[in-house]
Amino acid sequence: MERIDDASVADRPLRNLQEVVKRYAFGPFLLDAQRSVLSLGDGAPLPLGPRVVSTLAALVERPGAVVTKDELLDRVWGCADVGESNVAQCVYTLRKVLREHGLDGAIATVPRRGYRFTAPVELTAVSIAPPPSRMPAAAAGHAPWAVTRWASVAVATLVLLAVGAVPTVQAQTPPSLSARGNELYRLARYYWNLRTLPNLAKSARLFAAVVKSDPRNPLGYAGQADADLMIADYGVHKLNATPYYARARREVRRALVLGPDSAAAHTSLAMLRAADDHDISGAFAEFRHAIALDPNYAVAHHWYGTLLFQRGRLAEASFELHRAIELDPVSAATSAWLAEASYYDHRYGDAITYSRRALDLDPRRHGALERLGLAYELAGDFPRAIAAFERMLNGPEADRAPALLAEAFTRVGRYADACAALRQALRLHPRDYDTALALLAAGQRARGLAILARMPRPQEDTPLADPRIDRFRAALRGRSGVLAPTG
Repeated sequence: MERIDDASVADRPLRNLQEVVKRYAFGPFLLDAQRSVLSLGDGAPLPLGPRVVSTLAALVERPGAVVTKDELLDRVWGCADVGESNVAQCVYTLRKVLREHGLDGAIATVPRRGYRFTAPVELTAVSIAPPPSRMPAAAAGHAPWAVTRWASVAVATLVLLAVGAVPTVQAQTPPSLSARGNELYRLARYYWNLRTLPNLAKSARLFAAVVKSDPRNPLGYAGQADADLMIADYGVHKLNATPYYARARREVRRALVLGPDSAAAHTSLAMLRAADDHDISGAFAEFRHAIALDPNYAVAHHWYGTLLFQRGRLAEASFELHRAIELDPVSAATSAWLAEASYYDHRYGDAITYSRRALDLDPRRHGALERLGLAYELAGDFPRAIAAFERMLNGPEADRAPALLAEAFTRVGRYADACAALRQALRLHPRDYDTALALLAAGQRARGLAILARMPRPQEDTPLADPRIDRFRAALRGRSGVLAPTG
């Protein structure tokens, strides 16, 4: 296994048995500076990377004072060879999170020097606290009945998994993550939410480090399963998914042995059933069970929402995805899926908002620029639609841009540009759905319908019908005979 050499997760001396814990309150937030945890007032932790929270702590501890960029680099990155852009990226992320909860402008830039925290800050607690326990109270005391009961639950769960049935089990509460395990876990989830193969691989290594740090906690194993499930999904055209699903299945089993009532473990099991077993009803049941176990587990709401979306249940999908983004406001993946659900539900303003949010969080988020451009186009804002599609020309989805540009150029009367883009689209993707719609928009209905005729019949009358079809619905319905007028 590749060694994790990031300074933020490298092995370090154990803290003293007792440590000082400082907590600060500002706006709706609570900041545990010692453990680098930022929470909302209701206690829900925000899944920010440890360096982002450490940057905030450096500012909050000295409200109103200028904290220089060099001070931030020294405190947060130590001896790592990084530059001021790393500080700027952390501040950018912090400003977004603070703004979303009513603290716009809380971090002021001091030109050529650094930053100043301007919001009122209250030191709410200074206490001496022991580190989190790694084992349940009964097990820590080595009570024989507790250990026997823990082992019995494990064996019973393995038997149930073997036959494919995992009912709710009244189980011993699994231990909390240690401070180090929690830091690793939050960082792993950060990379996992970026949803690219390199970042998913990095998240897998970090989840493995969680398992090494806290081997009796189900969260690390569930995280490993989630990483493997997403690698299988996002690497569909590059990788053989079978070994990733097999490994995820082993990791889910281990997570359920350690935590039969773990929402994370049941969420991973739900996605495994949907993705590999194709058991949609079983997946739905597992997602509902996971949410009942922990209504504040963002991943369960996110994946449940995506599955509802794929089944065309847009209102329910939007509800779950909105809940996920409330719990995890910096997830680019959730924002992107909310943009999808809004677009197909003809709520183009929301689709624009969430597409832009996804791009703010991850400028290379797959599909977000395309969805942004299409939402602008259907909202009638063609200049911004064209600008979004032209931005695609400089990214990994450049080959998809010409067909989208051809249709948009046609709508605004830029026919020479439309013809050039359409020729390029026909060279790149002569049988693609977007190319067909571009041909229809350009008046080449016979060629466009001929492409569609060779494809699986579009879902013209379902909740997942592309709203662009509305313009051509009459022609599409008449394609088997005489073309109907398109209006």
